[in-house]
Amino acid sequence: MLPRDIAAFLICALGAVLGAYTIALFKRRPSLFQMFAACFFSGGSLVFYYYYFEGFGSPLIPLLYYSVVVGTAVVFAKFRNKLNS
Repeated sequence: MLPRDIAAFLICALGAVLGAYTIALFKRRPSLFQMFAACFFSGGSLVFYYYYFEGFGSPLIPLLYYSVVVGTAVVFAKFRNKLNS
């Protein structure tokens, strides 16, 4: 992997983490701006991932990306449960 590929992966992972974090901060009725921010970070991360790594041959990158997405979702779900308790 090139340093450019690592930087692109870190941008994708950062978008996934920020998307999960904004969703974790939602109250019962999120504002339109909060919903837009969550869609922007999560969707932007996914679109950039598929755009950049479309022809990438390594199966390691999808495994790492989706483990970051699922891992942050689980961590922030637990964080949200503690926050709402």
